[in-house]
Amino acid sequence: MSNIVVGLDIGTTKVTAIVGEIAEDESINIIGVGITPSHGMEKGMVVNVEETTLCIQRAIEDAQRMADLPIDLVYIGVAGSHIESINNSAVKQVTGDQSIVDSADVDHLLAEVQDIHVPDGKEIIHSIVRGYKLDNELLQDPLGMKGSTLELSAHIIYGATNSIQNLITCAFNVQLSVAQVILQPLASANAVLNEDERKMGVALVDIGGGTTDIAIFKGGKLNYTKVIPVGGTHFTNDLAYFLTTGFSEAEKLKIRYGTVDPKKVDKNLVLEVGVVGGDEKRKVSADVLCEVLEPRADELSNLILEALAEGVGDLKELSAGIVITGGGSQIRGFEAMLQKKSGLAVRLGKVKSVNGLTQKVSNPMYATGVGLIHYGYHNYEKFAYDTKEGLFGKIFTTIKGWFL
Repeated sequence: MSNIVVGLDIGTTKVTAIVGEIAEDESINIIGVGITPSHGMEKGMVVNVEETTLCIQRAIEDAQRMADLPIDLVYIGVAGSHIESINNSAVKQVTGDQSIVDSADVDHLLAEVQDIHVPDGKEIIHSIVRGYKLDNELLQDPLGMKGSTLELSAHIIYGATNSIQNLITCAFNVQLSVAQVILQPLASANAVLNEDERKMGVALVDIGGGTTDIAIFKGGKLNYTKVIPVGGTHFTNDLAYFLTTGFSEAEKLKIRYGTVDPKKVDKNLVLEVGVVGGDEKRKVSADVLCEVLEPRADELSNLILEALAEGVGDLKELSAGIVITGGGSQIRGFEAMLQKKSGLAVRLGKVKSVNGLTQKVSNPMYATGVGLIHYGYHNYEKFAYDTKEGLFGKIFTTIKGWFL
């Protein structure tokens, strides 16, 4: 196995390629980073193959130069409102010698649990083992144990085949092979969550440019995923339209002066804002930004809480609270707003457990890219892409991965 793993995060606002070198102690050393503004993507999905391909090429070339090595194999994150999920289970009688569970029993259940109705035009991306029961006793691994009835519970995630294929096509266009397509919040979880949080119960909220992706972990296992079609660009768009200014200027205003907490506004601050289509500037009080951003933050926080309630019922089950990450998580005041509304502890999820170019990837906006490296390394042998099996031959498969 190569000790080089590359994560490619093709987002709505940016494309990021991150090169990780795996050391002998299995730590990850970041040796290359390529970042470019994203074009041709909306709400996590490709809308222009040519533009997206060019953005990927720029990011990959920059990462290659920094790492001083060629890149030909990548792990890609996937998001978008086309993503859906369901929990399913399968049961069988143990047929192994002397009623000992063997690999044939497990493989049979792994296949059967994926036998669900998937809507036309969609494919299973992940089938993630949540746990086993052997004669109603909960187990993490039943192999070699004696019993009569074995049950497998899994979380199954599926998405639009065309949307996923478009991402892969853009990568192929720049001579990249795709090792695996991975749901973005699963990748991000590797970068910002720890084992105790997963065991205690935690919600990961990854606020990207076009979508907000949610993953709930309980007992160390993934239990629920959800994609909300609202992200950081919606805040930017609100500002741009309200102020009649360009989107790039609206983004700068949001990052530099934006807050969703009226108490944090400097009411004496007056900003000069360019008017779209002209050279003139007009003066705007800083509190106007909050007046525009706060309603969108309120909407997003309510959508997040609705998803969490759907996923766990009682939010008290999330003993480790909520971890927010992604570029959109950094808007000032949102963390406090979500904490007040949920009654749970909320923290900003920063990238952890990496060495090397840590300053370049420590920002929460790089959680998916770094998480793809974590994920790819620990699942490499399960997901190595084989062109002989076709585009989706090994991409959609059951995950018995290290952290789930």
